[in-house]
Amino acid sequence: MNLSDNRKLYIRDQITKKGVVQVTDLAADLKVSEMTIRRDLSNLEKSGILKRTHGGAVQEVSRSFEAPFKLRKTVNQTEKQMIATLAVEHVEEGDTIAIDSGTTAMELARHLYGFKNLTIVSPSLTSRHRQS
Repeated sequence: MNLSDNRKLYIRDQITKKGVVQVTDLAADLKVSEMTIRRDLSNLEKSGILKRTHGGAVQEVSRSFEAPFKLRKTVNQTEKQMIATLAVEHVEEGDTIAIDSGTTAMELARHLYGFKNLTIVSPSLTSRHRQS
Protein backbone atom coordinates (compact mmCIF):
# COMPACT_ATOMS: atom_id res chain seq x y z
CA MET A 1 0.00 0.00 0.00
CA ASN A 2 1.45 3.40 -0.91
CA LEU A 3 1.53 6.46 1.35
CA SER A 4 -1.38 8.13 -0.44
CA ASP A 5 -3.60 5.07 0.10
CA ASN A 6 -2.56 4.93 3.77
CA ARG A 7 -3.51 8.59 4.23
CA LYS A 8 -6.85 8.09 2.52
CA LEU A 9 -7.66 5.09 4.70
CA TYR A 10 -6.75 7.12 7.79
CA ILE A 11 -8.93 10.04 6.63
CA ARG A 12 -11.83 7.69 5.89
CA ASP A 13 -11.44 6.11 9.33
CA GLN A 14 -11.42 9.52 11.03
CA ILE A 15 -14.45 10.78 9.14
CA THR A 16 -16.33 7.56 9.92
CA LYS A 17 -15.55 7.93 13.63
CA LYS A 18 -16.12 11.67 13.92
CA GLY A 19 -18.41 12.58 11.03
CA VAL A 20 -16.25 15.62 10.28
CA VAL A 21 -12.51 16.28 9.82
CA GLN A 22 -10.37 19.40 9.62
CA VAL A 23 -7.50 19.89 7.16
CA THR A 24 -5.22 21.30 9.88
CA ASP A 25 -5.82 18.36 12.22
CA LEU A 26 -5.25 15.76 9.50
CA ALA A 27 -2.07 17.47 8.32
CA ALA A 28 -0.71 17.47 11.87
CA ASP A 29 -1.75 13.85 12.51
CA LEU A 30 -0.23 12.60 9.26
CA LYS A 31 2.77 14.96 9.26
CA VAL A 32 2.11 16.22 5.74
CA SER A 33 1.23 19.60 4.27
CA GLU A 34 -2.28 20.98 4.29
CA MET A 35 -2.13 21.03 0.48
CA THR A 36 -1.51 17.27 0.47
CA ILE A 37 -4.57 16.78 2.69
CA ARG A 38 -6.67 19.03 0.45
CA ARG A 39 -5.70 16.90 -2.58
CA ASP A 40 -6.55 13.71 -0.67
CA LEU A 41 -9.92 15.15 0.36
CA SER A 42 -10.65 16.14 -3.24
CA ASN A 43 -9.88 12.60 -4.41
CA LEU A 44 -12.03 11.08 -1.67
CA GLU A 45 -14.85 13.48 -2.57
CA LYS A 46 -14.69 12.26 -6.19
CA SER A 47 -15.06 8.71 -4.84
CA GLY A 48 -18.20 9.74 -2.96
CA ILE A 49 -16.71 9.09 0.48
CA LEU A 50 -16.97 12.62 1.83
CA LYS A 51 -18.13 16.14 1.04
CA ARG A 52 -15.54 18.94 1.12
CA THR A 53 -16.29 21.89 3.37
CA HIS A 54 -14.40 25.08 4.14
CA GLY A 55 -11.36 23.86 6.08
CA GLY A 56 -12.25 20.18 6.07
CA ALA A 57 -14.85 17.60 5.11
CA VAL A 58 -17.98 15.85 6.35
CA GLN A 59 -19.11 12.29 5.93
CA GLU A 60 -21.03 11.91 2.67
CA VAL A 61 -22.14 8.29 2.90
CA SER A 62 -23.83 6.03 5.39
CA ARG A 63 -21.83 3.94 7.84
CA SER A 64 -22.58 0.87 5.71
CA PHE A 65 -20.49 2.32 2.89
CA GLU A 66 -17.83 0.01 1.50
CA ALA A 67 -14.54 1.56 0.46
CA PRO A 68 -13.59 1.40 -3.22
CA PHE A 69 -12.12 -1.90 -4.43
CA LYS A 70 -8.76 -0.26 -5.12
CA LEU A 71 -8.40 0.68 -1.45
CA ARG A 72 -9.86 -2.52 0.00
CA LYS A 73 -7.59 -4.82 -2.00
CA THR A 74 -4.51 -3.43 -0.22
CA VAL A 75 -5.87 -3.87 3.31
CA ASN A 76 -4.95 -7.10 5.15
CA GLN A 77 -3.20 -8.42 2.05
CA THR A 78 -1.19 -11.03 3.96
CA GLU A 79 -4.35 -12.44 5.57
CA LYS A 80 -6.13 -12.58 2.21
CA GLN A 81 -3.23 -14.52 0.73
CA MET A 82 -3.29 -16.97 3.65
CA ILE A 83 -7.05 -17.50 3.26
CA ALA A 84 -6.67 -18.09 -0.48
CA THR A 85 -3.80 -20.53 0.08
CA LEU A 86 -5.91 -22.55 2.52
CA ALA A 87 -9.04 -22.41 0.37
CA VAL A 88 -7.29 -23.57 -2.81
CA GLU A 89 -6.24 -26.76 -0.99
CA HIS A 90 -9.91 -27.81 -1.14
CA VAL A 91 -10.20 -27.32 -4.90
CA GLU A 92 -9.67 -30.21 -7.31
CA GLU A 93 -9.60 -30.45 -11.10
CA GLY A 94 -13.14 -30.76 -12.44
CA ASP A 95 -14.75 -28.86 -9.54
CA THR A 96 -17.37 -26.18 -9.95
CA ILE A 97 -16.88 -23.35 -7.50
CA ALA A 98 -18.61 -20.07 -6.78
CA ILE A 99 -16.49 -17.02 -6.06
CA ASP A 100 -17.89 -13.82 -4.61
CA SER A 101 -16.85 -10.41 -5.91
CA GLY A 102 -14.76 -9.23 -2.94
CA THR A 103 -11.07 -8.60 -2.59
CA THR A 104 -10.38 -11.88 -0.77
CA ALA A 105 -12.20 -13.71 -3.56
CA MET A 106 -9.94 -11.95 -6.06
CA GLU A 107 -6.94 -13.31 -4.20
CA LEU A 108 -8.46 -16.81 -4.36
CA ALA A 109 -8.96 -16.40 -8.11
CA ARG A 110 -5.24 -15.62 -8.47
CA HIS A 111 -4.42 -18.86 -6.65
CA LEU A 112 -6.56 -20.85 -9.12
CA TYR A 113 -4.31 -19.85 -12.01
CA GLY A 114 -2.70 -23.29 -12.48
CA PHE A 115 -5.92 -25.29 -12.69
CA LYS A 116 -6.92 -26.53 -16.15
CA ASN A 117 -10.44 -27.90 -15.61
CA LEU A 118 -12.59 -25.71 -13.34
CA THR A 119 -16.01 -24.18 -13.72
CA ILE A 120 -16.08 -20.88 -11.86
CA VAL A 121 -19.30 -19.00 -11.18
CA SER A 122 -18.91 -15.38 -10.11
CA PRO A 123 -21.05 -12.25 -10.14
CA SER A 124 -17.97 -10.14 -10.91
CA LEU A 125 -14.21 -10.36 -10.98
CA THR A 126 -12.23 -7.33 -12.00
CA SER A 127 -10.69 -8.36 -15.30
CA ARG A 128 -7.82 -5.86 -15.25
CA HIS A 129 -6.23 -7.55 -12.22
CA ARG A 130 -4.67 -10.47 -14.06
CA GLN A 131 -1.84 -12.56 -12.73
CA SER A 132 1.41 -12.10 -14.61
